[in-house]
Amino acid sequence: MKRRDFLKYASLELAGANVAAWADSNAGESLLLTGGKIVTCDGVFSIARAMAVRGNKILAVGDTDEAAAAAGKNARTIDLQGRTVLPGLIDSHLHPIMAADYEFDHTVPEIETIDELLAFFRHRAAEVPAGDWIGIDYMFITRLRDRRYPTRAELDAVSQKHPIYFNTGPDMVLNSAGLKRLGFLDGAPKISVGRVETASDGTPTGLLRKVPAMSALITEATAKFKKEGRVSEEDKPFVSPSLKIATPADRKKRLAKQLSFYNSVGFTTVSPHDEYNGDIRLWQELYTGTLGPGSLTCRCPVMMNVDQGMPMPEINARLDEIVNFGLSRTSDEFWLQGIKFYMDGGMLTGSARFLEPYGTSSIYGITDPEYRGILFIDAAKTTDLVRAVFDRGLQPTAHAVGDEAVKTLAEAYIAVAKQRPIAEFRPCLSHANFVPLDLIPKIAEYGIALDMQPAWLFMDGATLLAHFGQDRLVHFQPYRTLIDAGVPIGGGSDHMLKMEPERSSNLYSPFLAIGTMLTRRARWTNEVIHPEQRVTREEAIRFYTSWNAWLLHRENRIGSLEPGKYADFVLLDRDILTCPIDEITRITPLETWVDGKPVWQK
Repeated sequence: MKRRDFLKYASLELAGANVAAWADSNAGESLLLTGGKIVTCDGVFSIARAMAVRGNKILAVGDTDEAAAAAGKNARTIDLQGRTVLPGLIDSHLHPIMAADYEFDHTVPEIETIDELLAFFRHRAAEVPAGDWIGIDYMFITRLRDRRYPTRAELDAVSQKHPIYFNTGPDMVLNSAGLKRLGFLDGAPKISVGRVETASDGTPTGLLRKVPAMSALITEATAKFKKEGRVSEEDKPFVSPSLKIATPADRKKRLAKQLSFYNSVGFTTVSPHDEYNGDIRLWQELYTGTLGPGSLTCRCPVMMNVDQGMPMPEINARLDEIVNFGLSRTSDEFWLQGIKFYMDGGMLTGSARFLEPYGTSSIYGITDPEYRGILFIDAAKTTDLVRAVFDRGLQPTAHAVGDEAVKTLAEAYIAVAKQRPIAEFRPCLSHANFVPLDLIPKIAEYGIALDMQPAWLFMDGATLLAHFGQDRLVHFQPYRTLIDAGVPIGGGSDHMLKMEPERSSNLYSPFLAIGTMLTRRARWTNEVIHPEQRVTREEAIRFYTSWNAWLLHRENRIGSLEPGKYADFVLLDRDILTCPIDEITRITPLETWVDGKPVWQK
């Protein structure tokens, strides 16, 4: 298949398949869905009136007579009453376990300003014993109306008896007690960081770049403290004895609930990223139905984490461990999709790696005019790492946000491709928010796919405009240019915190993302970000259906409504093809079906 054909034919053509053969091999109840508008997302984006299903497979899609004949006389009929049906939607990149675990200990309110943040910290300081950590994770400054980090002095004013952290993911601000606890005030740091921002007198401002995840460190140390009844010298900087630790049973129930929330917005397939061995065991217990049949209500292609900071011998050992972990590569319910690592920091925090300097910035707390962000891994090691992933027959991807990080990873793929074929593995760039425009033809030529997060334009666009301006945002999420060049793209949310769709820190409604691609409007501003990069409704829908199915190597099973494919579909409350554009973001699924069975109903 030619690379450009991906965009038009990202689903297996089964329209001419022998329907009787499918009926013979697919036992179960027959269903006839009729009287609706069925958007197939097949190769030509055809629209049908009816669909026949038997068991977990689609028998026929077309006019009512054709579908009724395939379903048979004893089929159960469902009148769609003119409603629109889409294929089950797919999110190519999220973090369900992190989201499900996040608020187990305490609820984190919606925060849009520094004042609201400090009020939350004051509330926690009144609840938490002196000496215990207070913190917030993955709170992005691009989503604060103040458009800046809290200062060390502001955090000190909350409490000098508690170490406090404000964690954006790769970067963090600490109060004086936190800096002291971690050794940054006495010159003996207890954790390794990429950069310590300093004031003109050389003292730490409190902002650290490329920091280990404090929440993980604190949770791990606390669990060890409670289990052993003591605190080692190594643990002391991180221990927070008041933190409640979720039991495996708690975590399993919360993860199942998180999947139900995904079903509520229309997702039938979600791809968990950055999974570790313990996470996989949690997934496997849902997969085997330990909470009862049907506990796993989404198909789950898993991307396992590899720490790019390890030496290559250790990376190879980790890859062998993953390959030998026992995960299926052929299952259509729960399977090992590939490997995820990190190239750089984030545009939401000021550590994404760019070819040109950021410039000094009150938004990102940058005082060095030559600062270009943090690159976690150099070009040579990136090439070695992706080659090792290809050697094991897996799909590689990496968090790559800034244009230099995107360029470094793409060139690593190309270097390997010049020595051996790699297209079958569908090498991927995760996020790829800033794509060098002159690199796009090469990305298309070598079949490099992009896993992108359209909703970030809505959530973060106003702050990005304030810092970078329209000129520099010319290569920010350039969807029209990518599609016209034939680059394979899938849509994800990177959902990671808070379970409910309306409260999540990375909003994961696919309809918000689809509407954003059509308008390129960000919240908190009337300015449109490069309208020439808008896409069509068909293209935006394919981001979350057929194109994502291709990205996940399942285009012949999911992603479109065609005979022989799984009966995964979603019934909408309005017609996504004809409703006003401004209504698309408010679309609500009425029912979500997986394997021919309803998993969620409004």
